[in-house]
Amino acid sequence: MVAFIEGLQVDWKKDPPQVTLPAIVPPLAIKPVICTEYLDRWYECGQTIKKARTIVIVGYSFSVADEHFNDLIRKGNGEAKLIVIDPDMEAVVNRVCQTLNHDKAVLRSKNVQGLECKTGGRLTFVRAKAEEVTSIRLMELLRD
Repeated sequence: MVAFIEGLQVDWKKDPPQVTLPAIVPPLAIKPVICTEYLDRWYECGQTIKKARTIVIVGYSFSVADEHFNDLIRKGNGEAKLIVIDPDMEAVVNRVCQTLNHDKAVLRSKNVQGLECKTGGRLTFVRAKAEEVTSIRLMELLRD
């Protein structure tokens, strides 16, 4: 996880910020999968998902407009632990459970390092903004 995060190419100083895709998926109805470079990046994303033991998703809504990424999560690795961090946890729980055909009734409330969570099976949902997830909190979520 740490190696993956350190490997991302992000430049927040540029306007607009430059981010390695698909590390951050912009909220667009049509994704920019129109050239070889983007196809290669989506392929690499799929391969990374297949190999992952844990996938952490921050602030991503699982919208139907993002079905390509949703499909990678759905079919790419049914064994990986999935941690979804979003301030609107209930809406994300509903969409993720629908996307993954996961029974949300098995989710149980839990507190991890002061963060409200719901967990069940391989899924962990965290009600938080990205800036609230400190390295200590993230490490605890990864250990849990």
